[in-house]
Amino acid sequence: ISYRNYNTSKSIFRRLILLKQFHLTLGSKEILTKVVAQHNDRNFLMLKPFENETDFLLLDFSDLPTVFKAGLSFNLLEGKFELLPNQIYCLDYFSLDTNQQKEFQQSKKQLLEKLSTFVLGQKPKRDFEFLLITNWSQIEDYQYWKSQQDIWQNRDLLNSNYVRYFNS
Repeated sequence: ISYRNYNTSKSIFRRLILLKQFHLTLGSKEILTKVVAQHNDRNFLMLKPFENETDFLLLDFSDLPTVFKAGLSFNLLEGKFELLPNQIYCLDYFSLDTNQQKEFQQSKKQLLEKLSTFVLGQKPKRDFEFLLITNWSQIEDYQYWKSQQDIWQNRDLLNSNYVRYFNS
């Protein structure tokens, strides 16, 4: 996965990380800020809630065992990630049985090829659950992209689709 982050000093920090896993959790800004402070050796990324949502999202791209008590872990399948200002980050969580995973593998390249930034993960113990993180300048761009992808229109394939939005 290629990972680029814009830090607070306005300089661009670039790093290539070969990740096997990433972790995430949701919570209040206060609690997640404490987690970040307690584990300053981690490669955390905190995203703000979108519109009426209250939970912040904390992603851990450090490839170390999780420190989250109530969080999710994913094996990284592929991705290229860039934290950009003023972006909307969309998390699509979906389940695929064995046959659906074969169909998804055939459609995956077309689904991801036009994305400049994404992370695709699969849960290690429940390997039928997947997470796709993408970013967009506006929600309408995401909705348009999704409407143009046959895979998202196939309700038999993506039968448990769940979406959350966050701001950078």
